Amino acid sequence: MRLTFPQIRAGLFVCSLFASAAFAQGTSVITGTVTDAATGKPVPDVVVTARSPSLQGEQIAVTDASGLYRVGQLPSGTFELSLEKETYKPFKRSDIMVRVDRTVRVNIQLQPESVQGETVVVVGKAPTVDVGSTTTGINVGKEFINNIAFIQPSGSGVRSFESLASVAPQVV
Repeated sequence: MRLTFPQIRAGLFVCSLFASAAFAQGTSVITGTVTDAATGKPVPDVVVTARSPSLQGEQIAVTDASGLYRVGQLPSGTFELSLEKETYKPFKRSDIMVRVDRTVRVNIQLQPESVQGETVVVVGKAPTVDVGSTTTGINVGKEFINNIAFIQPSGSGVRSFESLASVAPQVV
């Protein structure tokens, strides 16, 4: 069978259509800005994850200091974006249509997590030592030790720290 010029030209045209479609996959982009819903300021270091049945695995990007993110080299299809960052509520958005060789802008406002502190109950009593007063106590100096006679309960008559402490007021 011999091919004619019109048949060859038609075959090349069909091949070029398939080749351009194959090269066009993976050239779409999802981009946007992530801001704080309460303050309107950009949120840096947010992990942005793009998932799709037409994508093997998932694509991950992180926002920069100005809150911008860019998930590139995506095939056409329907995507779901997930955003996560500490101190913010997790965010998901689905049904994002991406067409071949297009850039889709998805700006997102993250809700801050409300700080829910635990109630701490402190139960206590007044300290046994009055830290504001200097009247309770005794100064033990060389004169005090020489003038006070005391004997330990064992009857040894040796002066020691324990025997001095028993003479001091409010020592049990």
